Amino acid sequence: MNKYLIILATLITGSLSLAQTDAAAIQSVSVWDTISSGGIIGYAILCMSLCAVALVIENFLSIRNSVLLPEDHLAEISEHIKKNEIKEALDYCKTNVSFIAIIISAGLHQYADHANWKDIEKSIEDNARRQSGRFYRKLEYLTFIAASAPMLGLLGTVSGMMSAFKGIAIVEGAARSSQLASSISEALVTTFLGLIVAIPTLFFISVLRNRIETILTEAEEITENMLRPLKLLPRK
Repeated sequence: MNKYLIILATLITGSLSLAQTDAAAIQSVSVWDTISSGGIIGYAILCMSLCAVALVIENFLSIRNSVLLPEDHLAEISEHIKKNEIKEALDYCKTNVSFIAIIISAGLHQYADHANWKDIEKSIEDNARRQSGRFYRKLEYLTFIAASAPMLGLLGTVSGMMSAFKGIAIVEGAARSSQLASSISEALVTTFLGLIVAIPTLFFISVLRNRIETILTEAEEITENMLRPLKLLPRK
């Protein structure tokens, strides 16, 4: 009985030692080693991730109230409108181009052409949508990355599995696990990398879309409120 207990204790101790060794080996694998195991496709997905980061930062910097709805522009244009200085307001919008200035100038042009208020409001809305379109078009690059990263990961998975089965075929089914590890690693890592890139990118696309819609709605409201006093003033 004691002999079996000694053997059991020896096996458990050995298993724990092997587990600790494996854990240490796993911990020693760096992020770069993981990416490298994905092969060329892994590097391609890494490049896409860097592009996605750059695009997200650029969009967050350009789609802001301080950039699209600058307060100094609004204050100056509002002052001209209150004084019924339509030409001066249009000149200011022309020389100080911004997202809100373009929208306001569209409404002022309609007003100067003696259009009715329904047409003025429609012009404001149409120009706001047209100007916001360029921001949506910029998001298409992020949408492409979010859609293609998982597809590249899937391509890497297929490539890795094909390599694994090819290795099995060469040795007629007698392949060792160490011989298949590289191909299987490529298959798993590329799928992992593709999802790691796609999921955050989709999240930021949603955030940026909401930000565009919020600024667009705010711009339309600001323009309509700014032009509303003109209803009470005689047209020149």
